[in-house]
Amino acid sequence: MDEQFNPYNYNENFNPNLPKQKPIWASVTSFVLGLLNICLCCCTTYIFAPLSLIFGIIALSKKWAGKGLAITGVILSSISIIFLIVSNIALKEVNNDITKFIMNADKYVQEYEETGEVPEDFKKYCDPEYDNVWKSFGYDSFDDFYKDYMDGFTEKYYSRNGNTGNRNTDSDDFLDNAGEKPVDL
Repeated sequence: MDEQFNPYNYNENFNPNLPKQKPIWASVTSFVLGLLNICLCCCTTYIFAPLSLIFGIIALSKKWAGKGLAITGVILSSISIIFLIVSNIALKEVNNDITKFIMNADKYVQEYEETGEVPEDFKKYCDPEYDNVWKSFGYDSFDDFYKDYMDGFTEKYYSRNGNTGNRNTDSDDFLDNAGEKPVDL
């Protein structure tokens, strides 16, 4: 037994003149949130990026430990935010059309069942400039994409009420239990 009993719990190596260790939690948090945001394809940008920026800036401004982690977290979050802004600007028209479709699903389902064609609101996607987009999804044209999408959509749309197949949208049984037309994507 080389150690002696120390009733006062005195640490011989303790030096009160040593500086306190700086916290690293903010730097690590900034880095982890920034990395998660990138790994999750920026789908969490609205939540993770601002938090990552805040923690990174706090760690850098207070000169806490983990400067490299904090800088990396701030850079990753900044990239995510820039990507989000650019993609929202580039896809503004598409996002507006998706919102229009969701908000007016009953109209588009009924129109599709009556005519079997793409509504005028979405004919612009039949333009040849979008052909590469539809081909990347495995379709020859927007007409093929819309037909396939609407076939699956209408099946889910009507299955909410326990029915499959065509229905008369003017009848009261078209409404779901809450008295509202279902708008489900």
